[in-house]
Amino acid sequence: GERSRSGWRVPPLQSLAAFFMLLMIGGTGGWLLHGWNAPSGQIRVLGLLQSLQRDDFSADPSRYLVHVDSANPVRLKMALDEAEGLLGRYRQAGEPMRVEIVANGPGLKLLRAGVSPYAGRIELMERKYPNLTFMACGQTIKKLEAKGVEVELLPHTRVTPSALQQIIMRGIKEHWVYIKV
Repeated sequence: GERSRSGWRVPPLQSLAAFFMLLMIGGTGGWLLHGWNAPSGQIRVLGLLQSLQRDDFSADPSRYLVHVDSANPVRLKMALDEAEGLLGRYRQAGEPMRVEIVANGPGLKLLRAGVSPYAGRIELMERKYPNLTFMACGQTIKKLEAKGVEVELLPHTRVTPSALQQIIMRGIKEHWVYIKV
């Protein structure tokens, strides 16, 4: 690298490479740990990953993708709390923002009619925050239907062909802040 009086300067290409490396480490870590069931350790690891993700300076701090892939009611509530907290802070500041909650795997429970423990809260949040979107993974729906499970989604829930595709599109291509709950 090049040395200046103030310290090391990192060329833009290396900065971009470092960003993608951190993004891949975070994504891989999240994928590897998604089935881990040690609550206190999981919360610590998720907190570290989220703090790394939020310190991503190329991400747009007015667009957040909250990813839930667990049917654990505590984690489902955490996803809604996180989204509502973000939306409330930006609303108070009078700044525009968007939040998208993407559910896949067992996390689809959050968005299923007759199954979601938070259907009433989701309905209220949708009315209160027009800049909040709920997305269900189409691949998860197909897998459930192939097992004979009838999948009815909550009103206003959109379907994305793949949660992973949505995460990649938002995170890498559109620079949304990614939060895995």
